Amino acid sequence: MWRKAGSPSSFHVWSSDHYYTYTAKATKWHVDGQDTGGGGLLGGRSAEDLQNLPTDPGKLAEMFLSRRALALRAMAVRPGRRPTPAQERIVRSFRVLPITKVAAVAALLRSPIPSGIRAGLIRALAAQQGIRAIGHATDPLGRPGVAMASDDGAVTATGEYGGPKAEQGTYRARQVIIFDEHTGALLSRQEELTRPGGPYSEMKPGFVINYAAARSVKWTDTKPTPPPAPPFG
Repeated sequence: MWRKAGSPSSFHVWSSDHYYTYTAKATKWHVDGQDTGGGGLLGGRSAEDLQNLPTDPGKLAEMFLSRRALALRAMAVRPGRRPTPAQERIVRSFRVLPITKVAAVAALLRSPIPSGIRAGLIRALAAQQGIRAIGHATDPLGRPGVAMASDDGAVTATGEYGGPKAEQGTYRARQVIIFDEHTGALLSRQEELTRPGGPYSEMKPGFVINYAAARSVKWTDTKPTPPPAPPFG
């Protein structure tokens, strides 16, 4: 296809929410530097922290789905660290959307946690305003499960990042989270189109705009084997 396109020296492509220009020139492979701020899960929590979470849905909702919790996570304020006065002002004005709560629970369930905590998180999400059960569903990998969905919201694609006029406009979408009906394990989280428009004007409601599926969530003591060479020469 590259030769059919005239062997261009650069490529203008859409990635995430921007158009980027890439060149055909090879560059040196490099590895990102170490994160000196420390690792951890969900903003710095350890694996042990996740194993010791409460099972009570109300407590879990306060820890992860409240305005304060979601705002601090959005600002990457690590657990236990005191927010600055400026960050506290952001917390007070932070707008909580149902789709954000779905994403927060999906992020938690992508880590191996005890079944009682998993059940508490699912109940906590189900009790949130703007979240409703939608019955049985099939995830993008063809696995059956039960699902919850957020209220939909409007998304407007503009020409700010180079999007062509034909792809500009407003569409509506919702977040859907699908669980295994028997174990409560996370199967997928996906963004679904509810009203066509903009870049999805030719798609039908139910079209999956993007998704993240979990094939397996478990701990392992197997050391990963890096590839013998960089993926690009």
